[in-house]
Amino acid sequence: MEIKFDNVSYLQNKGLSTERILLDNINYTFNEKDITMVCGNIDSIIGKLLVGSKRVSKGSIIIGDTTIKSNNAIDKCAIRKDIGFVGHTMNKNIKMKYVYDELKYYYDKFKGKEELRDDRIKEALLIVGLNNDYLFRLVDELSYIERKKVNLAAILVYNPKVIILDNFEKGFNDKEKKDFKKLFTNLHKKYHKQIIVISNDLEYAINFVDKIIVIHNGKLVYENSNWVYDEKLYKYLEMPNIVEFITYIRSLGRDILPYTDNKELLKAIYRDVV
Repeated sequence: MEIKFDNVSYLQNKGLSTERILLDNINYTFNEKDITMVCGNIDSIIGKLLVGSKRVSKGSIIIGDTTIKSNNAIDKCAIRKDIGFVGHTMNKNIKMKYVYDELKYYYDKFKGKEELRDDRIKEALLIVGLNNDYLFRLVDELSYIERKKVNLAAILVYNPKVIILDNFEKGFNDKEKKDFKKLFTNLHKKYHKQIIVISNDLEYAINFVDKIIVIHNGKLVYENSNWVYDEKLYKYLEMPNIVEFITYIRSLGRDILPYTDNKELLKAIYRDVV
C-alpha cells in the first residue's frame, strides 16, 4: 500500500509557549517490502497523522487512494480499516469495559461478518499470548502489559493491511520482545503486512527492522537499510550493546566480524578463547 509524505510539516502546540516543529517539509515514501523504524524526537505524531487523528500543518499524506491535507474531507473509518495503529497510551486506546467487547467493537466496525467474529476474537487473543480466560476480564483489572496485548489483538482481529507500532516494545521483557518480533516478522513476510515501527530502541530493532529513518529537529537526517554498523546513525541515537562492544574490540586492533546476534558473538569469543 502506498504511504507517501509529500512536503509534510507539523507544528505542535501552535501559538503556545511550547510550540515546536516536529516535521519540517518531510518527503518520504514507505516501502511496503521493508519493516521500517521511524526514530527521532517526534513523539507519536507519525502514527496519528497516518490514521487521521492529527492533521498536517502543510503538505499532504497519500495513503492508497486517499490524500490527507490540513483541512480536506477524509473517511477516517476507511483509513483505519487499512491501517491499525497500536499506541502506547493504553487508557486512551481501550474503549470498552470487557476484553471481549473491545475486540468485538473493532471486528464489527471494520469487518461486520458476525458468523466469524468469535473465532477471530479467540484467535487474535491467542496470537498475542492471551488465552480464552481473558474474554470476559474487566479491562480495568488488566496490567499495563496485558492492555497492550489486548490493544494489539483488537487490531489483528480485523486484519488491516498496515500495522503501526508506536513504542509497543516498552515494558515487555526480553523473551516477550523476541516473541513479538517473530510475530511481526511473520505477519510481514508470510501475510504481507506493511509494518511501521515508531521507536528509538535500536536494541529492539536489530534482526527485525529492515530500514531506519531518523527525524531530528523536524528534518529527515538519516535513511539506511544497512544501518547496524553505520556510525552516522549514532550521532542521533544510542548505540546497541553488541555494536558498542564490537566497535570497542575493533578499536583495540582486533579483527572481528560485525555480529548482530549475541549467541553468535559468544560462540566466536569462545572459539577464540579455546
